[in-house]
Amino acid sequence: MLAKYHAEGNESDPLVQFEYNEIRRTIAHDQAHDQGNVLSKYWEFARTPGNRKRFFILAWCACLSQMSGNAFISYYLSPILAQMLFWFSALCFASLPAKSSAGIAVVVFIYLFSPAYNLGLNSNLGLYITEIVPYTLRLRGMAVFQFWNLGFSLFSTFAVPVGLDALGWKLYCIFVAWVVVEGVVVWCTFPETKGPTLEEIAVVFDGPRAANEKA
Repeated sequence: MLAKYHAEGNESDPLVQFEYNEIRRTIAHDQAHDQGNVLSKYWEFARTPGNRKRFFILAWCACLSQMSGNAFISYYLSPILAQMLFWFSALCFASLPAKSSAGIAVVVFIYLFSPAYNLGLNSNLGLYITEIVPYTLRLRGMAVFQFWNLGFSLFSTFAVPVGLDALGWKLYCIFVAWVVVEGVVVWCTFPETKGPTLEEIAVVFDGPRAANEKA
C-alpha cells in the first residue's frame, strides 16, 4: 500500500522503506509497553488537557451523529408530513393568503436535510475522530466514540417518539435550535485538521512538547 500510493509501486523507494520501518518500530514499541488494565488505558484521556479536549470532541461528535434531527427525519418523516399537511391546509382554508409556497419550501428543506447531513457531517466523522487522536489512543478513542454514539442513539430512539406525540411537527423547532448550538460548539472547540500532518495536529492539542512525539 505504501509503495502503491507513495512511490508508484517501487517497494525499494527510500520513503516507502522509512515509513514501513517506522510502522514496525511503533508496533514493536506498543507490544513491549502494553501493560496495565483496560481502565488505566482509558484513564489516559483524563491525564492531559489535550486528551481531555479529545475526549470532549469524541463525545460531541457522537452527539452530532445522533442528535441533529437525522433519526427524526429518517424514521418519522411520514407522520410529520401528514401533520404539516393538516396544519397548512387549515391555515389555507381559515385565511386565504397563499400558503402553498411555504408548505412546498418546508418539504424541500426536509428532503435537503439528508444530503446536507451526509455531506457536512456523516462522511467526515470517521476521518476527523481518527485524525485528532494519537496513534497510541486511536483504538480506544474509537471505542469512546462508539460508546457515546450508542448512548445518544438510545436516547434519540426513545425520546423522539415521546416528543413527537407531545409536540408533533413543532418538535422540528427544538432540533433547529439544537443544531445551532451544535454548530457554535463545533466552531469554538473543534480544531481544523485539513492540511496539517498528524504530528502537527498533535501539537495543536498537546502543545510544542508533542512536536517530537509520534502521532
